[in-house]
Amino acid sequence: MSRSIRTARKAGATALGAAALSVAALLATGCSAGQTAQTANERPAVEGNFADVGPIALRNVLVAYPPMGQYQAGQNAPLQFDVASSSLTSDVLVSIHTDAAASVLVTPQPAGIPVEPPITLIPPPAGATPSPEPVSQQITVPPGGLVSFGRDSGPQAVLINLSASLIPGQNVSVTFTFAQAGSVTVVVPVSASAAVPLPSPTLPVTGQS
Repeated sequence: MSRSIRTARKAGATALGAAALSVAALLATGCSAGQTAQTANERPAVEGNFADVGPIALRNVLVAYPPMGQYQAGQNAPLQFDVASSSLTSDVLVSIHTDAAASVLVTPQPAGIPVEPPITLIPPPAGATPSPEPVSQQITVPPGGLVSFGRDSGPQAVLINLSASLIPGQNVSVTFTFAQAGSVTVVVPVSASAAVPLPSPTLPVTGQS
């Protein structure tokens, strides 16, 4: 009887050991496959930072590479980032603030803000109505959605009138405020790569795999 019990226990332990090895092999394979898939979607030399606040995830946050290799004080610098929401309700990006610039202009579409502010050498005629300055707007983040900033189309966020020069690799602190999720401060690097960024990742439709 005792020999049968010992034999059964030994067989059970052997089976458990084999199962553990199988699970470990599957995990290793899964990790390797996941890592390969993730690497395939990455762009080289991405310095963008990330942060989470509630169900809001900020990803690939960076200051665009300066066209002339450096931003001068008084110039404007575009931000590039993605906002993903895992919430079942929409949220609103209320404002963006940084001490590195006089203000941050947020618009739903490109507003044609140049890096170098235009210099007016000839005063406008008397009585002429000046062109209205773009006004910062709030951007809605849909439930389970993804909103990308700083692409060729879609929402834009631009640091207006930098307080000091910025060079690639330098960091600035930027605070993002959402109506529901709250505020989060991100240390944002200035991109060190002039390469064109890849399109933002897509999110699966809620309820589907």
